[in-house]
Amino acid sequence: MKDSYRRKIGIEEEAENFLFISKIYLPMFPKKKFRINKDKKKFDCEIKAVLCSCVLPEHRHYHLYIKGIKFKKGRLAEIHLKGKSYSLSIK
Repeated sequence: MKDSYRRKIGIEEEAENFLFISKIYLPMFPKKKFRINKDKKKFDCEIKAVLCSCVLPEHRHYHLYIKGIKFKKGRLAEIHLKGKSYSLSIK
């Protein structure tokens, strides 16, 4: 199983305040709400499946929503899993 995920934040992610999670990385994350650490603080988060028809057939995209975190276009988000603990950095 993968233990890190990184992604450059896009314009849609900034506008709707989520981080896109590639389908191949889903096994890294729990299927329920969880907490993530950033700058020594803990934030509630969850991944939601969203129907999309950007390319047919209709399919799902996976969005990570983190309460209290604002995503900005062009910045690099990195999530690391160590044991059962998730950490986030945004550069």
